[in-house]
Amino acid sequence: MIGAFAAIIVGVMWHPLISLVPLLIAASQARPVYKKLTHFRSGIAGEQDVTALLGKLPDDYVVVNDVVLPGQRGNIDHVVFGPCGIVVVETKRYRGSIACHQGRWSQNGRPLRNVGRQANQGAIALREFLRREHPELRSTALRWVDSIVVFTHPLCRLKVDRPGITTTRFSELLGVILSKGQGNRLSASAAQKLAHTLVREARVRDLPA
Repeated sequence: MIGAFAAIIVGVMWHPLISLVPLLIAASQARPVYKKLTHFRSGIAGEQDVTALLGKLPDDYVVVNDVVLPGQRGNIDHVVFGPCGIVVVETKRYRGSIACHQGRWSQNGRPLRNVGRQANQGAIALREFLRREHPELRSTALRWVDSIVVFTHPLCRLKVDRPGITTTRFSELLGVILSKGQGNRLSASAAQKLAHTLVREARVRDLPA
């Protein structure tokens, strides 16, 4: 920072236009950082919105937010336990036109990483973790762990065709989870037991207020 300031002073003494060079270099280096920071803040806002929304589920549902499983690097945004069974919810706050055709995702016509695969991998990792902790539930409560991708940005236009995962808008998320709960896949006691294990053994982070 001091070096850049000295360069600006020297540049002004030598030629006024030369003093702009360090500023342009600094701006070009800061741009990717700013984009990442903006994306991070946007992602946090989306997770907060979904956390508040999931808090409106009936009392026989238990929600654990922002989970990092032992031995895993990435996080799982939300895990819902209840009559729906066990559901991993991956939150995306993308804006613009989001499309998926047979597992190929795009944003405004540009290729996008497979967000469905990301959520499904989180669900598989969660199922294996809980099976290790509760082998007695392998053939019952832990036969499946479902996954959902929810898009929270109000300016998101969603068009999907065979995405390989349940995909929904923010406004429809509660309805999707409640519809999965019609099968009463998980008792209230099992939901509490599994959620307690997840909180005790995994790293659960609090989202910023």
